[in-house]
Amino acid sequence: MIKRNRKLEFFSLTVLLVCLLSLFGCKSIKNENGWYYVADNQTKELSEKPFMTTDDIAKASVEKDEAGNKVILLKLKKEGIKKLEDATEAYKGKYIAFLCNDSIVSMVLVNEKISSEFIYVTNSDEELLLKTYKTLKVSIK
Repeated sequence: MIKRNRKLEFFSLTVLLVCLLSLFGCKSIKNENGWYYVADNQTKELSEKPFMTTDDIAKASVEKDEAGNKVILLKLKKEGIKKLEDATEAYKGKYIAFLCNDSIVSMVLVNEKISSEFIYVTNSDEELLLKTYKTLKVSIK
């Protein structure tokens, strides 16, 4: 009887541990790919939701900048241009970040309102940049 109670006790503790880990410890956070406001550039804390997503992108391509570094060139849809204008007007002097696959790919300081249908995503890690491009190609509708 004592042996059976220990087995039951062990089983109960195992189930409890699995439940707690699934609730707290092993939770996978998957943020939507897109541009976020940076609430704190030291801790890289981002806004809860993006102000612009891949739904606002018409086309993506890999190009080279003036220095010969690879960059992702994004062509925005009309709605995306408006969202970018509004966000950069409101966030002058603060940072915005492009998040893809739960990684901050690019973080820039907003100096002025951006009114353009084309924007660059830059990163010195070429592997991360190309992985980001592949993800964007699949998710752009």
